[in-house]
Amino acid sequence: MYNKLKALITEEKFKFVSIITTFYMLAAHGYIYLNTIFSHDSMKIIYWGDSLFYDSVEIGRYIIPLYLLIRGKYYPPLLVGMLSIIFMILLIYILILLFDIKNKINIAIISGVISTSCTITLLNATYIEYSDMYILSFLLATISLYILLKAKIKFKTIISIVLFVISMGIYQTAFPIFLTLLFIYTIIEILKKNDVKACFKNLCKNTIIC
Repeated sequence: MYNKLKALITEEKFKFVSIITTFYMLAAHGYIYLNTIFSHDSMKIIYWGDSLFYDSVEIGRYIIPLYLLIRGKYYPPLLVGMLSIIFMILLIYILILLFDIKNKINIAIISGVISTSCTITLLNATYIEYSDMYILSFLLATISLYILLKAKIKFKTIISIVLFVISMGIYQTAFPIFLTLLFIYTIIEILKKNDVKACFKNLCKNTIIC
């Protein structure tokens, strides 16, 4: 495990993703990670207490209380920012593996578009207490799809479903993200293989699974 982790960290592609994504995240959101001038729900940034537990469960985000047991109920902006950046790096890396993207310019564009998207920007500006959790949800949905489509492991369908359920338990928007990535992957496969019937069959199967 240690050797695999070391190999990942020293891999050139992963290092590039880490550097470029960290740059984008700090350039776009660093201001909110380093100050306490908040608006909207982020005014509860210091400590939300048990209300977040109950609020989250009521709207179907039942994994959030479990996550908070690990991270804690406090919301220091720098901690949230660090976790958000780490999760975003992993998200971008899994995406480029999923779509087999090798060109550094394309990787930089993808990282920039996602890291500075209006969704992530508004999330940090108004709901920073959820920022790391929601990005983690997107990450788990992406890993779920990657395992389902590309992993060569036993019980990959079950593992994929479990990760997807956890992702949905954090934030339900993981569902359209999963479907969107699946549709994009299917389109690319159609263009590569020119076998619409087989690709459409796989699309339907994978959609039904999750």
